[in-house]
Amino acid sequence: NDAKKLTITTPLYTHANTVRVAGRIEGLSSEPETVAILNQASDIAGLARPIVEEDMLTFAIEGLELPDVGGYEFVIEPCNEEGDAIASFRIPAYRGEADEYKPTGSALSNPSVLAKDIYLEIARDGRAERQVLLSRGTSLPAKESFRFFTADNSGAVILRLFQNRFPIRTIHLTIPTDTDVGTPVNLDLQVDDSMTVLAGGEVNGQQFWAQIDAPPPREIRNWASVERLLDSVEDVGRALWGGDLISFRRRTDPLVAGLKETARTDPDKMQELANRLAGTLEEYQNQEGDLTPGWALFEATTDAIKRVVYRGDDKRQLGLSTEAWRQKLVEIELEARQVYDARDADGWSRIYNQAQAIWESLAQDEYRFTASNSEEQIFALKERLLAEVSSVRGVISKFTFSDNPETQSVQQSEINRIEADLEKRVLNPAETLDLKRLTIPQAKAELDKLFESNHQIRKRLDKLPTLGLVSR
Repeated sequence: NDAKKLTITTPLYTHANTVRVAGRIEGLSSEPETVAILNQASDIAGLARPIVEEDMLTFAIEGLELPDVGGYEFVIEPCNEEGDAIASFRIPAYRGEADEYKPTGSALSNPSVLAKDIYLEIARDGRAERQVLLSRGTSLPAKESFRFFTADNSGAVILRLFQNRFPIRTIHLTIPTDTDVGTPVNLDLQVDDSMTVLAGGEVNGQQFWAQIDAPPPREIRNWASVERLLDSVEDVGRALWGGDLISFRRRTDPLVAGLKETARTDPDKMQELANRLAGTLEEYQNQEGDLTPGWALFEATTDAIKRVVYRGDDKRQLGLSTEAWRQKLVEIELEARQVYDARDADGWSRIYNQAQAIWESLAQDEYRFTASNSEEQIFALKERLLAEVSSVRGVISKFTFSDNPETQSVQQSEINRIEADLEKRVLNPAETLDLKRLTIPQAKAELDKLFESNHQIRKRLDKLPTLGLVSR
């Protein structure tokens, strides 16, 4: 449309490794939510909230990177609230050396290979995992066919496509809820030499097709920093196990899923989630060196052990007396400090795992102690149950919905069912349970049933980010 006009009001020639790009855009038919600038690999290079006045908007994007001397070509895209471009403008930029100026040609001309992996998010063991469809370095144009399978009876097939970790398209297909789990989902993917992605296929007799033009990430903070956070999540997860790993995943999985859902449409929310994820990682990563998990987590584990073995009831824990435990913990902490200070990664992993194994074993033994027949412990069990219900409610309140309205509707319906079941099967029975009218064995049996119901509901909540995803 010739009525759309971009005017750049800052120099596009510099001797520095970054440049500021400011300008104004006129003649847009709708008001944009953001203005993004993409580099020659179609990755985000910067993003800003525009100032809109009548039919003109102004914007300024700081820190556009020019890593090497030479010419660059960028694309400026004003985007709507769904993250889709409503216009596109190409601009050149040049980083010179001293006072030298060299004219440049286009750096975007027909890429011959794929710059980053294109992958599909699939469900495996209740968690979202990556399935690479076209790998980085694939010659373009390229075309591949794949077969996946439905993984649940949610009434939806959700195909979330990513380039590297950035979401480029969600394809939502509505299917009957009685469709058999394991029904084939055929997917054809092709990318031409201009980086236009075409996705099509069939499930249960239903055809689908989608076009994605030069996938543009949308963000406020540098997406590379978000990707480093996501890498850290994987690295820390590999270093944890047992209760630590379960706790870590329950805290990070919703944040990771939220980042993917908000990256295109809500950069402010994405930044908030990234900050929360970074804060969570700080609790698990060692901030003083390259050892993972960090010393603070080791101290938390040994403190938990001490609270059980030093409580003063003269009970033998795992066959050891209180004095034997005192000596054992002194030895463990001394060795831990030695390997930690020496930055001995293998030694640190061994001693941390030893402490974690002791705590896991003690926790099981402690549960048997807590589950014994005493009125005090029965009332404590009820309080713990109510605390776990509160925890489930907290996770529900912080869930980040998909930006796709159809997917959001499926997720909301499942959350409504979860909340109703939590109220009916756990909270109401727990609040009306009169422990004083029951014998201790009867009360224990009733509480065990409610704990199991709450556990099953929590598992449904954990799987919510993978609802509708396909499997291999």
